[in-house]
Amino acid sequence: MMICWGRSMKCYGGARENLSADKWRPKRNRRIRLFRLISGLTGVLCVVLTADASRDTLRILLQFEPPYMVMPSPEGDLAAESSRHIFILSNKETVETEWKVEETAHSAPARRVADIALGSENTLFLEQDSKSASFSQRVAGRDQERYIIQIRVGSKYGIPESSNEWVSRGVLTVKGENLSRLRKDRLNSLLAGSETPVQTQRESEPKTRSFSGPPRGLKMWIGAEGMVEITRSEIEAAGWKGVRNVDPRFLQIIGTQGEVPLYFTGESSRRFGASDRILFWADAAWETASSGHKRKDIFSSQNVYWLRLGDRHGMRLAREDGGLPSSSMKNVIHPRSFPYTQHVEENNYFLRLPDAPTRSTGDHWFYSSSIVGGEHRNFEFFLHDPDIYSQDWVEIELFGYGESKILQIHDVDLYLNNRHAGTAQWQFTEPVLIKESRFSPSFLKEGKNTLTLVNRSSAGELSKLHFDWCKVTYPRLYSGTSGSLPFAPPGGSAGSVCRFSLEGFQSPDVRVFKKDISRLWNVDVRAVVDTLGTTTYRVQFHDEIVEETARYAAVQEGHFLKPDSAVYVEDEDLSYGGADYLIVLPDDSMHTHLLQNYMEFRQSRGLLVKAVSIETIYNNFSLGMPGPRAIRGLIEAARRDWNPVPRFVLLAGDGHVSDQRHQDRVRTRALLPVPVVQTVKFGAVPSDHWFVVRGSDDPLPDMAIGRWPVRSTRELDAVIQKTLDYEQAPADAWKNRYLLIGARGHGGQDVFRIQSETLIQESMPPSLSPRRLYLGQIDASESATDSLIGMWNQGLALINFRGHGGGAVWSDDRLLTLQDVPSIQNRGRLPVVTSMTCFTADFALYSTSLGESLVLTPETGAAAFWGATGVGWVWNDYYLLEELLDIAAAQPNLTLGEAIMKAKQIYYLTYQGELARSEIYQYTLLGDPALGFAFPGRVMELDCSPRSLTRNDSVELTGQDGTGSRELTLEWALPDRSPHSVEHRSVDNNPWEQTLSLPSDFPALKGGIRVYARDPVSGFQSRGYVDFSLNSAFFSDIGPDPAEPTHRDSLRFRVRAEDAGSIQSVSCVIQAPVNDTLEAEPLANAGWYRTQKALAPVNPGTTISYYFVVKNEQGEQWESDEHTLRIPSLAWLMTREPGLSGKDSVMLECPVRNFGESSVRNLVVRFQVPLAGFTGSDTLMI
Repeated sequence: MMICWGRSMKCYGGARENLSADKWRPKRNRRIRLFRLISGLTGVLCVVLTADASRDTLRILLQFEPPYMVMPSPEGDLAAESSRHIFILSNKETVETEWKVEETAHSAPARRVADIALGSENTLFLEQDSKSASFSQRVAGRDQERYIIQIRVGSKYGIPESSNEWVSRGVLTVKGENLSRLRKDRLNSLLAGSETPVQTQRESEPKTRSFSGPPRGLKMWIGAEGMVEITRSEIEAAGWKGVRNVDPRFLQIIGTQGEVPLYFTGESSRRFGASDRILFWADAAWETASSGHKRKDIFSSQNVYWLRLGDRHGMRLAREDGGLPSSSMKNVIHPRSFPYTQHVEENNYFLRLPDAPTRSTGDHWFYSSSIVGGEHRNFEFFLHDPDIYSQDWVEIELFGYGESKILQIHDVDLYLNNRHAGTAQWQFTEPVLIKESRFSPSFLKEGKNTLTLVNRSSAGELSKLHFDWCKVTYPRLYSGTSGSLPFAPPGGSAGSVCRFSLEGFQSPDVRVFKKDISRLWNVDVRAVVDTLGTTTYRVQFHDEIVEETARYAAVQEGHFLKPDSAVYVEDEDLSYGGADYLIVLPDDSMHTHLLQNYMEFRQSRGLLVKAVSIETIYNNFSLGMPGPRAIRGLIEAARRDWNPVPRFVLLAGDGHVSDQRHQDRVRTRALLPVPVVQTVKFGAVPSDHWFVVRGSDDPLPDMAIGRWPVRSTRELDAVIQKTLDYEQAPADAWKNRYLLIGARGHGGQDVFRIQSETLIQESMPPSLSPRRLYLGQIDASESATDSLIGMWNQGLALINFRGHGGGAVWSDDRLLTLQDVPSIQNRGRLPVVTSMTCFTADFALYSTSLGESLVLTPETGAAAFWGATGVGWVWNDYYLLEELLDIAAAQPNLTLGEAIMKAKQIYYLTYQGELARSEIYQYTLLGDPALGFAFPGRVMELDCSPRSLTRNDSVELTGQDGTGSRELTLEWALPDRSPHSVEHRSVDNNPWEQTLSLPSDFPALKGGIRVYARDPVSGFQSRGYVDFSLNSAFFSDIGPDPAEPTHRDSLRFRVRAEDAGSIQSVSCVIQAPVNDTLEAEPLANAGWYRTQKALAPVNPGTTISYYFVVKNEQGEQWESDEHTLRIPSLAWLMTREPGLSGKDSVMLECPVRNFGESSVRNLVVRFQVPLAGFTGSDTLMI
């Protein structure tokens, strides 16, 4: 169990201890990134030599390797400066020191001038000799440090705007303690001039990174990969009217991986001229699978980039000289082709993969339907300019999934253009990966190529192969016939100078770029005339290859990509705020007047309400990219930073699991994205529960969530009106009724009827009036569907279905289908429906589920529907429902969403395991989580005299509930709590008394009187129940003393007993764990008895079975029902591995869980860090 410091949560405990920086420094892996090293006019060649990590100090040594070259400036002058400055940015603080440099063309000796303090806990040292520089940093309670090192030319107080800079960058990772001699990351400079100060690309940020302020700027959707061009007129047409007045030096391009360097024509004028344009590299919309493979983003075929005005100069592409090297330069290579990867993937077919691991996060979208055993299938794709004469091999990697129900190894073969290209095997259900690295390029074709997959299994339909994606990396010619060529250096070229020769351009006006680094100038463009007299153009340039992963693009004017669409956005900042009730809308157009009225209604009930459109959420938490993680990002931010933190989340829109399935509605933002989770035996299901958990390791919800699965404003208005009608419906007797349905089990099993009866007797309060519909007991002349609809139309507060079903139907007998829903005419008497069966609440993958139909039907049907999006389970569905009904009975003022949240928490903590995890993820509320139960929340004080009746007795019934006049509905209830007969009375006083006569045809020896009271003016309602016996002794309030015994307690037993004749004796018969009879004596309160002798303490976990016996003076003897009592087992505490947490300070956290049944008070959890001399503790109850 775990608790957050200062706050307990989710019925489970834990401990945290706040650590100050001087007490403890984390020894966990420390990661340090040196990701920007900018030189002055001297080019720097730098190698990371060593990095040593001790308990509280990190030391990094950088060596600047000779020769120390002085490069010409763009104006052609040689430059030498007398000083250098290093600016080190750490934890948002900037410190500065000065290196005194006596610089020559071949050396740069220097000495340390000063030590600089970074706050009270951090001290920075700078040292340098002729060949190296080092610094060390004390770690103050952080497990990650980020340093930006900038070496700049300039005076002590600033950097001249006219200065030219060069870029070096690299990544250094430091892990563990006393670690030395890490890898040497070569940090090479770009030895070229720049029109503006150069900055390198920042470290990759996660997709959920939000803007530092409100989302504001030009939002661009781009569907292809390559260099993108956008002009001032296009920006203004997209809505940014004032862009011509901005200082273009502050313009930035932001993508999902951080800031992207751009190229701006005419920036030196400091104005955005009419002819100016912006060029930048855009990636396609990719996501990275848990396996590390790249795959298409299933929620968007377009990537999103932002052009925004920053608070600092934006990152720019450098100008790099691509002039051809002299003939005497060594190590110059002349490549003919380069390795190019063609990704082949289409997301056309959804598979649940029922036998995949339940924690799997794999792709569920595949290229086509299944390839069964003995079948082959072709997949066509296109290649451009393959070099079929290359000596380099083609590499092929294909990923798919194999499914099989039989114990057999299955083979699959891959062919490319009818040539064998690889083989693989699988067994049962598992990923299939085919890799081939020695395929000849001579078998490739220009244009259309064909992949062939052959499922060699002999198992037919029992063996299925699913094709996901394929990567073909082939040698591609440097050909620009299409007007745009993305290219790379050849394999094995690192450390060499490469002379590129790009053929086939139709115009001499060609621009060459190095992705995210520079624009190459001084390239050589020459006309080439072939034997037919056709003129094309050849582009030649050179570049030193530092890394083979470098990417380039040559683009002919007129062939730059354009954004597919663009719009200027000024959106709300969601990083702060507060709400009790959060509504997520598919689109601002869904914000109708009825929704505004509904928000005001919720606010009148004391809730602070906030509605947010999905586009605003995307803009804040995924930089505009669609997907469910943005919604989860909002909820996490609200949990962390909002005040108040939301209690309720309402998703006011239908869901989709991919833009491939609902493209038109997704593009108009008519649906909300939803994740799929892997469940036991059924596979992938949509899950709203996923939004309100803290992570995969903690599947318990901490907010109540529900969904209105609406697709239009018409449906939204209908659901809002139904919800308001439900909440504002006048008090009436139907609000005290519920219906439990038990369908036939497979093979004639009666399990669903038995479960329903158990719920009536043990979970539902007797003051609520039950109705039953058990299909195995329906008369052949009756229609079960007609009976159901008849009771539905009369009005029920709750309807529960237990049985087999699926999607759009209840039970194998087709008790209720979509065709039956219009027959339900219960306007003004809407129930909450709980459907404990298979996927009747599937709002995303099923065309129209029964739950959707009942909730979306105007005026009638259901106010809310709780059901599964996946497969139902005979007993686990029952266990989960049992928890919900128990909580609703114990805490009647909880809302439906809160009761579901608590039921999931208790159910999971009780049963654990993957099946329990599947259950809580798949059960989904289609309705408002703030919806209250229609049941009367107040339980009146009710009593009757006598409690032991004869046939001729009248009953004096007394009730009190704290209000005045009311109308009473009185039910004589049978032992199974079904109503036998009904009477109606009116009373004007409080408390009130009524005299009732036992119905002459009352058939049982036991029963009860149920009362429902309502005030039609104020809407007040209450309920009560009192039981009695007929011609026999009456027993009630049977239990142990003390009421919650432990293994240390001696036990007495008490009872309230009454008989029409005088009671002579009362005794308690113990059946287990010993056989004994304990005589009882009367207590001061009339009718109460307690055993004189105590039962000795018993072992933890023992079950005691007992009943009471009453004898009257006439010699008659009556026995109560048998009761059982379980003595709780001992506490069983277990801890998990402690870890770090905390936002503003470092904290130690230790999850502690009690697997036993006895609570532990004042449990002390002690933390010790011997190396740091730290000791701390926390105390909790668990």
